[in-house]
Amino acid sequence: MRAAANPEYQALDIRQLSPGEAKKGAARDLTDKWFALFADGRFDDLGALIAGNAEIVMPGGMRFRGFGELRPMLEAYRNGFPDLRHETVAAVETGDSIGVELKIVMTHTGPFVTPVGELPPTGRTVTFDGCDVVRLGLNGTITSWHSYFDQASFMAQLGVGS
Repeated sequence: MRAAANPEYQALDIRQLSPGEAKKGAARDLTDKWFALFADGRFDDLGALIAGNAEIVMPGGMRFRGFGELRPMLEAYRNGFPDLRHETVAAVETGDSIGVELKIVMTHTGPFVTPVGELPPTGRTVTFDGCDVVRLGLNGTITSWHSYFDQASFMAQLGVGS
């Protein structure tokens, strides 16, 4: 069966977006804004972008509901890695959802608070690839954010567990 014969496939509006492409949808605009605000440490402004009951899932089984639960984890990363930057490598957007392939680079210059304790600064630079899948609600705020990256590689680059 050809895709055009199936109305379910006809409704899909999938665009491959490169980082420099001018045409972006709401989900891409919002994720770009999120990464910029995070880089600037503007946590109060980040909170305005996320629904109160948003579901956030991170590697290692971390799950958060809403910005109030998420904020301490974001602050831990920002405190431990003040130069943390997300570079969008590619993105696929459809309707109110986006998948973003990322390259993340950061230097561990501050204490990093983790669920198992505090890791003092190592001075090491960490580089890894990740993928985020983000969904927006009807009001344009983030309702779901699932983040995927190789947690073992991240910790190994810090010299933890090696």
